[in-house]
Amino acid sequence: MSIRPLCPELAKKAREELNEDAKTIESDLRSIKDWLSKQPHLRART
Repeated sequence: MSIRPLCPELAKKAREELNEDAKTIESDLRSIKDWLSKQPHLRART
């Protein structure tokens, strides 16, 4: 999965404020896509 890297300032903000972990981004995105696929009332471009 190709993910565009964040600039250093945004990466720091993502780590500090959102507890984002670069090691789990791909599995986190897979989980979100799986959850979205099970929500028929939501339409998301994935």
